[in-house]
Amino acid sequence: MLLKSLRVLLLFAVFLFASKSYGQCFDIETILVAACDSGGATPDEGFNEMVRFKVGPAAINTSTMIVNFPSNTWQGLIQNSVTAAKVIQLNNQIAALGGCAQLLQPTAGVLPANAKVILVTSQNFSVSANVFGPISQNMYIIFQNNTTQTGGHFGNYGSSSFRTLTMSFGACTDTVTYDRSLLVTTAGLPGGGNGSSVNFTPAGIASYFNVGCFAPVDPFTVDAGTVAITPCAGNTINLAGTAQGYSNLQWSATSGAFGSANSLSSTYTVPSNATGTIQLTLTATNTCGTVISDVVNFSVAAATVPNFSTTLALCSGAPAPALNATSPNGISGTWNPSAINNTTGNTYVFTPNSGQCATTANTVVTVSSSNTPDFSPTLALCSGAPAPTLNATSPNGISGTWNPTTISNSTGNTYVFTPNSGQCATTANTLVSITAQTTPNFATTLALCSGAPAPALNVTSPNGISGTWNPTTINNTIGNTYVFTPTAGQCANSVNTVVTISPSSMQTATYSICLNASGQAINPVLIDTGLAATDYVFTWTKDGTALSNTTPSITATAVGVYVAQATNLITNCIVTLTATVQTVPKATASAIVTSDFDSAQIISVTVSGGQGPYSFQLNGGPTQMAPDFTIYQGGDYQIHISEPSGCNTIDLEVTALFYPKFFTPNGDGFNDTWNINSDSLQDNSELYVFDRLGKLLKQLAPNGPGWNGTFNGHPLPSSDYWFLLKYISTTGQAKEYKANFSLKR
Repeated sequence: MLLKSLRVLLLFAVFLFASKSYGQCFDIETILVAACDSGGATPDEGFNEMVRFKVGPAAINTSTMIVNFPSNTWQGLIQNSVTAAKVIQLNNQIAALGGCAQLLQPTAGVLPANAKVILVTSQNFSVSANVFGPISQNMYIIFQNNTTQTGGHFGNYGSSSFRTLTMSFGACTDTVTYDRSLLVTTAGLPGGGNGSSVNFTPAGIASYFNVGCFAPVDPFTVDAGTVAITPCAGNTINLAGTAQGYSNLQWSATSGAFGSANSLSSTYTVPSNATGTIQLTLTATNTCGTVISDVVNFSVAAATVPNFSTTLALCSGAPAPALNATSPNGISGTWNPSAINNTTGNTYVFTPNSGQCATTANTVVTVSSSNTPDFSPTLALCSGAPAPTLNATSPNGISGTWNPTTISNSTGNTYVFTPNSGQCATTANTLVSITAQTTPNFATTLALCSGAPAPALNVTSPNGISGTWNPTTINNTIGNTYVFTPTAGQCANSVNTVVTISPSSMQTATYSICLNASGQAINPVLIDTGLAATDYVFTWTKDGTALSNTTPSITATAVGVYVAQATNLITNCIVTLTATVQTVPKATASAIVTSDFDSAQIISVTVSGGQGPYSFQLNGGPTQMAPDFTIYQGGDYQIHISEPSGCNTIDLEVTALFYPKFFTPNGDGFNDTWNINSDSLQDNSELYVFDRLGKLLKQLAPNGPGWNGTFNGHPLPSSDYWFLLKYISTTGQAKEYKANFSLKR
C-alpha cells in the first residue's frame, strides 16, 4: 500500500512539473537551453540561447513583453542597425543553404497573428554558432538587449532538476517547465550538452532532443537507415528511413526494384545477378525545392560454388562412384544425369536446392582404355654433371610418381614411374648410366701488361678436350675471367682462366682550386693514382721538378702540372699520371620570371663563367641540376647557385605576379574582398573590375583594401567578373593584363 501511494505521488509530481498554463494569445513551443557559443576565449552561451513561440489569433505588441528566465534577469528588447545586420547575415545563410523563407523583424514592435517567433537572448548572437538551415516558412526574430550576461539563462546546474520559463505580454502569460536531468547529448544520451533542446505541446508536455548547433526551427533532414542483413541475389529486404521537413521522398538505385519508392518504409528486391556492394539513396525535397539525400550500403552475399571435383577419369568398365547429394562445403542438391555411366564420357550437372545462395557445378567424367607412359627408356649422364628433373607427367599426358624421386649423378640406377590412380595407365622404367668427367687442363691464371700482345685462346686443351671460350679472345686492356665450355658429348666439365692486366699507359686529369688574394689555395685538392702502395713504386714531379713524395697520392696546394710514375713490382709495367691544377674562373648569374599571372610560371636562371657543373636551389628546397623552376603562386623567391669546387656561389632573388581566382564576400573573415597584392606592382598601377557585359564596376588600387562584391551599395550575384591591370613589368615594360575571376556566395 505504501509503495502504491509513493507511485501515485511521483506521477502527480511529474504531471505538475511537466505541465504549463495554456496561453490564449501565444504558446511557447521550443527552448534551445544549451546553445553553442561563438568559440572565443570567453564562453558566451548567454548570447546564443533561443526560445520559439507562436502568436495566437490576434497580433501582440512586444512593448509589454517580460521574460522570467530560470537564471539571469530580463533586459528588454532591442531593434537597431546591429540587429538588422544580423538578420541580413542570417537570411543570406538561409538562402545559401537552399531555404526559400526569411527572418523578419517586427514593424513598430507588432508581431502579427499566427506568426512563429524566435527570441534570441542577445544582439551579440553569433550567426555561425547556431545555424537556422533551409527554412521554408517566414518567421519573426527579436533580440534581448543583452551585452553583459554571457552565462546561460537556464541554469542547467545545481541540485534541482526542474527549470521554469515564464513569458508575458501584458495580461497574457505562458509558463513551461522541463527536467534538466532529461536533457539529451549529441550522442543521444541523457545529461545535456551543446544543442540540448526541449519541445512543448500546447498542453505543456515536454519532449527532449539534440540536433547539435542548430536554431530551434523545423528541421529538414533525411536518413536512409541501415540494412542489418547480407542478402543473396534475388532476395527482398526491408527499408526504414526517417526524414523531417520534406514535401516528397524518392528511393533510388542503379538496379533492382522498390516496393514503394516514395515511402520511408519500403522494400527492395536485389537483382538476381547482383554481386559486391549495392548503394540505395533516399532523397528528400522540401517546399523550397531544396534536395538532400542519404545513402545506405549493403553487401550481396557471394554465391557459394559447390566444391565437387570438376573432373573424374575412369577406366572403361571400372566401378563408378556414387554422385553425392551434398557437396564437401555443405551445398545440397540434385545431379543430372543422376548416376555415372562407366562406359562413356559425359558432363554431370549439379543443381543446388533453392534457398542456399549457391551456383550450379559441373563434373566432367572421361572413360578411357589403358596407356603406357612414353618416357625415354635410357639416359646417359656424366658423373657430377647436373641431373635433369624427373617429370611428373609423361609426354603423352600420364601423371604419376618416381622411385627413387630424384636422379643421382654419381651412381647408375633404374627409376620406376608409377601412374596416379584413375588414369588407366601402366608403369614405366628409365635406366640411368653414369660416366666419369674429364677436366680440361688449361692454365688457370695469366698476367699481362696493358696493351701488350695477348696470346690466342686454344679451342682444344692439352689433354684433348675441344670446346669454346667466352669471351672468345683476350682483351689486353682490362682483366677478366674467361670460361671454357667443352663441346657436348665429351663428358668434360667447364674451366676458368683468370687474366689480370697491369696498367702500362699515360693518364691525364684536371683538378681545379680556388686561390685567395695571397695566391694560397682555399681548397687544396687530392691527386690520387688509385693504385696500391703494396703493388707499385711511385715517383712525383711538379712542373718538371722532382718531389719527395713516394706515396700513391699527394695534396696539391698550388697551380701547376703534377706527374706521377708508378712501376708494377711484379710485371714492371709503368703507369704515368699527369694532373693539371688550375684556378677556377669567376661566374655571374641572372634570373627572370616568364609569363606574369600564368597559373604556372617558370623561373629561368642563366650562369656565365666559372667551371660548373652548377646546382640550383629554390627557397632552400631540394638541389637540382636544371636551371629552371616551375612555380604556382606569387611572391619573392630566392635562388642559390653553387659549383662542386666551392669557388663560385651566387644568390639571386626574383618576384612572381599572380592574382586570386575567386573570393567569397560572406563576412566570415576569409576571402571577403578581391584585389591583386604584390610588392612588384608600382603605386601608379591601375586595376579595373567589369561585369560580363563590360560594365565598369570598380577601380582599385593594387595592394589596397580590395572589392567587396557590391555595386552602388548592393551585393552582386555569384558569377564570373573581369579585370584589366595596367602595370610596369619587372623588365620595365608597360603592360596590360585581362582575365576573369569568380564571386562565390
